[in-house]
Amino acid sequence: MTTTETTASRPPTSVARGSIVHRATPDDVAVYCLYDTAGSLLYIGASKDPVHRWSDEHRHAPWWSEVAAYEWTWHPSRAEARGVEQEALRAEPGKYNVHGTARHGENQRRQRAARRESSASNTMARASVERQE
Repeated sequence: MTTTETTASRPPTSVARGSIVHRATPDDVAVYCLYDTAGSLLYIGASKDPVHRWSDEHRHAPWWSEVAAYEWTWHPSRAEARGVEQEALRAEPGKYNVHGTARHGENQRRQRAARRESSASNTMARASVERQE
């Protein structure tokens, strides 16, 4: 996996060693981009501890095996990082980003429909059990 680091709003004081990312100050928040081997953007995210976040993604994201490279910028506050992340998502949403994109509303509608369907199925199952008794 390759890495590129840039630092926003200050001289470069952050350090990258292999796959370990160090922030310059405890309040710094990274905005990171994950890419596949062709250089296509897979995911944009923000975290105070990208390595920890990536270990979660590695375990839970079925697409993680596609990640071949990453880059990040450090920002002095969560608010600034969130603004940069949202701007980046509007400009080019990652292939697997949902939150903060147009796909977010679609995903929420599907989740609500699935909950309604599950609730209706549970109600029908209870009614069936009550009739059998």
